[in-house]
Amino acid sequence: MDTAAETAALRALLDDFLANADVASAHERFWAEDLVYTSSTGTRRGKAEIMAGFAEAPDPSADPEPAPTYSAADVDIRVYGTTGVVAGMGAGSGNAG
Repeated sequence: MDTAAETAALRALLDDFLANADVASAHERFWAEDLVYTSSTGTRRGKAEIMAGFAEAPDPSADPEPAPTYSAADVDIRVYGTTGVVAGMGAGSGNAG
């Protein structure tokens, strides 16, 4: 098992997700089916709730504001056998809601 290669692959997945956070397919690829996401306000959501938000959202191409940008700091990636854990602090800028 090449933990360094797996860690690099997870970092690339995180970077792709952050660069495409306004795209439903990026969320579909990134989040586990059994996700429990806790927002900075303490709201908990699962993957199905996150994906449903894309169906309800207006067409982003109709918004004159630039898309929000996201980044992550203090990223800690750990690989345990066939499981990867990605933790860190996320931040959004622009029209990040």
